[in-house]
Order: sequence, then structure tokens, then C-alpha cells
Amino acid sequence: AVRDLARIPLVDRAANALVSYVAYIGTMLWPARLAALYPYPREIPAWWMAALAVLVAASALAVALIRRHPYLFVGWFWYLGTLVPVIGLVQVGNQARADRFTYLPIVGLFLAAAWGVPALTARSSAVRRALPWLATIVVLAAAAAARAQLPHWKDSYALWSNAAAVTIGNERAHMNLGLLFDSEGRRPEAIAHYAEAARLVPRSAANLHHRIAVLLIEEGRLADAAARLSLAVGLEPRNAALHGALGAALERQGRFSEAVAAFQEAVRLQPDDCVARNNLGVALERDGRSEEAIVAYREAIRLRPGYGPAHANLAVSLARLGKLDEAVREGAESVRLDPAQANWFYRLAVLYDRKGDRRAAVAALEAALRIDPGHEAARTLLLDLMK
Repeated sequence: AVRDLARIPLVDRAANALVSYVAYIGTMLWPARLAALYPYPREIPAWWMAALAVLVAASALAVALIRRHPYLFVGWFWYLGTLVPVIGLVQVGNQARADRFTYLPIVGLFLAAAWGVPALTARSSAVRRALPWLATIVVLAAAAAARAQLPHWKDSYALWSNAAAVTIGNERAHMNLGLLFDSEGRRPEAIAHYAEAARLVPRSAANLHHRIAVLLIEEGRLADAAARLSLAVGLEPRNAALHGALGAALERQGRFSEAVAAFQEAVRLQPDDCVARNNLGVALERDGRSEEAIVAYREAIRLRPGYGPAHANLAVSLARLGKLDEAVREGAESVRLDPAQANWFYRLAVLYDRKGDRRAAVAALEAALRIDPGHEAARTLLLDLMK
């Protein structure tokens, strides 16, 4: 897509265009250090003025020789003109340049060479005799250089590893490597590449910090995950999902009051999110604030009446306040809504046991064990009740 031109000043786009014109010629002459993506530089190379001088000199020479050597004019301005739509004055995508843009433009340079080389060597028979050999050497060298690029296109790992190696500040290459390693469950490598991508684009790295945090949680590094999520929230303070993720990470560390604050912000930003309200209730309950938790759960149920987790969690908070009859009703409603949750049946059995309803407790425990035969707490309680 065409990028917002305000993000890249016209002066920078023009300087990058000049550098690209010369860089494309270098790549044509020697196809090495090629990359799937050349990132837009954070600073335009200082030699852009030298590139301007080269282009002006070559253009002036082509114009001066138009009568004697018109092929130079045609070939050179073919190259310059056909590159204009993709040279970057109107920025398309995030790349500074792309080798594919030169497929047609460099035909002009080859036309100039096809007529120019014979003209330059017309007066020397020795050079003319050597031309086939020189041409053979050039073709073989170019073929060898091109062949050296083939391993970099073997697979996605090779492609983006090469791009990261031969370019500077290639956030997209590191992002793609992170995605590849992430998809294969290679968390340390994925974290390393996501982190490098985040370092390269610190102002727009919220999603990267979130991805890193998810992997860190899977690695058991909860404090590091919370730190990453705090960075993400700092970059996108109005992103409710990030506040929710931060709350979940803090809760898993036992930092319940901080988790409550994060979930409260998520709810403030997205007040109709029943999941966020349920999560807030869990954090409040674990922070010893059962009455506030009940309010959060009831609001989640109001937003989605058939939301089983809120009913199940509400039962826990009501029981903690000694409201067993209400707790049993909510627990029974939770298993009615989702009869595949063994742990909810176990919780309901505990409530029945506290009320002295042994038969109902046994029935709930048997249901839990049918769903999950390995539920040790349910099995232990059932054995106690059967004595």
C-alpha cells in the first residue's frame, strides 16, 4: 500500500531515490548481497550527493553525445524514466528499493552497452578479438554470483536470515524470523528475533512486546512477561486487550492489586467486554475483595447471560461470603451452561457438601470424574463421602 507521505519527508524520499538509482546499477553489475526486503533507512546515506553528481554527469554526457551515439541517450533515459514510478518519490510499501523494480529499466542500460561496447572497440582489432573471451568471463562471473544467491531462497528461514544479515535495521526480517520460529515452538529463537525487531522500531512495537510476553509466559518467565506488557501498554495506552493481558500476567505472579488495576483499565476502555469483567472479578476475589468481585461477575452476566465462567466464579465468591444457597444456584447454572467442565462440577460438589447434601455432592463428583477420570481432588472427595 502507498505509505502516508507525511511520514517520509519529500527531501528524504528524493535523496533515497538518488541513492537507489546508483545502487540498482551496482546490483546489475554485480548481483551480490541481495535481499528479499531492503528496509527504508532511518538516515539517508551521506553519499546521496555523490549519487546526484553521478546521475547529472551521466545525463549530461548522454545529451552531449546524442547525435554521435544516440543509443546512450535512449538507453540511459530509458533507465531513468521507467524507474520513476517505483523509485520512491511516491512511497509504496516499507522498502527503500526492490530488485524486482529494475526488470524493465535495466534493459535500457543493456541496450546502451550492446551498441556502446562495439563502438568503443571498433578501432582496435585486438580488443575486438578479446571481446568474446571477456564477455564469457563476465557471463560466468555473473552466473557464479547469481548461483551464490540461490541458497538464500531455499526456504523462508534462509530468505529472512539472509535479509537480516545483508541489510541494516531490517525489522521486517526479524519479525518474520520470529513468526517462523514461533510457529515451530522454538520459543528462545522467536523471542530473540521479536526483541530485535522491537528494538529497531521502539515506537511501534506494542504488538511485538505482546508476542514476546506470550512466549515468556509459556517459558514461565512471568516477571519478564509483565515487563514487556507494561512496555506495550505504554505504547498503546488505549488498547484494552493489552491491559487485560498485563492483568493476567500480574495475577499469575500473585500481584493481585496491580492485576485489579490493569483489568479495571481494560474494563474502562471496553465496558461491554464480559470476559474482561470476569477477569476483573477473579483478580478482585484473589485480592480478598469478594463483594467487589460479585459486582464484576454480575455485570459480566448482565452483558452475556449465558456466560458460564462468570456464573462459576460468582458461585465461589458467594460461598466465601457464606451465601451458600445463592452459590449453589450459580454453580448449578454454570454446569448447565457448560456440562463439559469437570472442575465446575467439583466446585458444585464442594458446595453441596458444605450444605450437607451428600447425595447431590456425590452426583456432581461422579459427573466430574466422567468428564475427567484423572481429577484427583474429585476422586479424593468422593472416597471421603462414600465412607
